[in-house]
Amino acid sequence: MVGEIPAWPVVDGRPVGRQTVVSAYIYIEGAATGPDSKYEKLRCQEAFHKLLVRMGFSGRLPRLVACGGRGAVHDRFATEHSAGEAKYVAMWIDSEEPVADAEATWAHLKSRDHWDRPPDADDGGGRVPGPFGGKRLKV
Repeated sequence: MVGEIPAWPVVDGRPVGRQTVVSAYIYIEGAATGPDSKYEKLRCQEAFHKLLVRMGFSGRLPRLVACGGRGAVHDRFATEHSAGEAKYVAMWIDSEEPVADAEATWAHLKSRDHWDRPPDADDGGGRVPGPFGGKRLKV
């Protein structure tokens, strides 16, 4: 995960029309590609939203974006992270195999997927920090 979810709201207070601008995103591994992909992505996002709510998170949650496979998740995450427009950007992916050190997730991703840790990114350690209460996710 990149940084911690900031203490300030994850939704920008500036109105755009009648809507506010989301400034926190979690890119999720999941949903199929192909003719039914839009429906599958919506179902995936809804399922993860329900999971967060059932875990006790409430209020303004980050925008959940189902991206399909892990490579697509990483690409979206890297693009948004480098753009620097969102206050919080994270990716939620399956480790695919046991992680030796939950506090060194980027080392796992480097050895497994050959992904480099972006500048200013931290390991996150499977936590949802900040206004979500710093609860640990069971991965």
